[in-house]
Amino acid sequence: MLFGCSVIAVFMVIGTSSASAAFHGIAVSKGCTSPVEIGDPYTCAVLIQNIVDTGHDTLRVTGLSDVVHSAGGDVATGNILASTGLIFTGAVSCSGGSGTGTPGDPYLGATQCLLPFGTEIQTVTFSHYTVAAADFNLPNNRLTDTASVAWNNTCTFDPDLDCTTGGQNATAGSSALITKLGSSTVTAIHNAQHQVVTAVQTGTTVHDFVTVTGQPNNPTPSGNVNIDWFLNGTCTGAPAVNSGSIGPLSAGQFDATGFSFTVNTAGMRAFKAHYEGDALYAASDGACEPLSVSAPTANPFTPGYWKNHQVQTTALLPITLGNYAVNTFPKVTAVFGGMNCGASKPQGAAGCLAGHLLAAKLNVANGASTCIAPKIVLGDAFLIAIGYTGPTGTYVLTAAQRDQAIAIKDALDKYNNGLGC
Repeated sequence: MLFGCSVIAVFMVIGTSSASAAFHGIAVSKGCTSPVEIGDPYTCAVLIQNIVDTGHDTLRVTGLSDVVHSAGGDVATGNILASTGLIFTGAVSCSGGSGTGTPGDPYLGATQCLLPFGTEIQTVTFSHYTVAAADFNLPNNRLTDTASVAWNNTCTFDPDLDCTTGGQNATAGSSALITKLGSSTVTAIHNAQHQVVTAVQTGTTVHDFVTVTGQPNNPTPSGNVNIDWFLNGTCTGAPAVNSGSIGPLSAGQFDATGFSFTVNTAGMRAFKAHYEGDALYAASDGACEPLSVSAPTANPFTPGYWKNHQVQTTALLPITLGNYAVNTFPKVTAVFGGMNCGASKPQGAAGCLAGHLLAAKLNVANGASTCIAPKIVLGDAFLIAIGYTGPTGTYVLTAAQRDQAIAIKDALDKYNNGLGC
């Protein structure tokens, strides 16, 4: 539908006082589709009517032009009468083109049109301008334009000699409300290892990962987000903390690692993200993301426990150590058998780390605290880096690598002995 201002421009010439004096003029009005999104064409139509001339003269239209008053400056069409389809009401006659002047067969190519009194011409919807992002910042977020009709009176009725056949211009303006493109925001809670989680144990560190999607065939949303952290699972009431404006988005995403929380008590928590919008896209909110926090259901055990409890250990297999799969109990005993933690050689450091890493992974799988997860990630990365292929492999470590292995092992050993993270 066409919306906006409809303006009637009436041009009159008033003669000397006489009972037969006539008022001469034309009526022009315009409407544009509103609202319109950034990136869409600004479409309008013009209505030209011979309804105000009291002399009932025939009026001649010789031109139609339009100027859009964009944020970047005026954008003018020049004369578009010939290139715009015309629909007639009444006995309108045009020359220079062809068509019956009906909605199904608009007249095209007109160089001029004659409008007897009581007739009108409506243009088909036309557009010569695509709405730009900067247009949103125009006053009241409105894009305006002005249509101009070149016309003259044929002066077939001029009893008081006040009519003029000279060329005149009648104008009418319209506007459209500019809206930004719609965006959608979805989020996922990540742990420190960037795994998606909806339920964690106490001691886990979590943060939000935000993805903002725009519209097809348009640029990816940019700009910032802000994130709420709630101490309930429903995002009701005021958030405990808001991140403030953080970002920017990269390829429509933001990993909010700088706004993270370590949950130390059981209960419900939640994140809720808000995209702040940019020059092209409107702001949008993500859904409430509940997070269930529970206490560990088991205590950690030492490598010796797992080595001597085949049933309990086997139930938790397979476990990977770096790229090495431990999928049988004999492999478990071999890894634990290679734990020569008192040796000063590289082989001893690698074997000791592998054994404590295996025990830590078994503990987590058994329901013990997941607070050790960051050290598990470091342990796996270390074994991958040295090409660990199991307890029978031979490993050459630099002094720095040996120190690194011992540091990771010490943290795993502390955890496996129930001393926390």
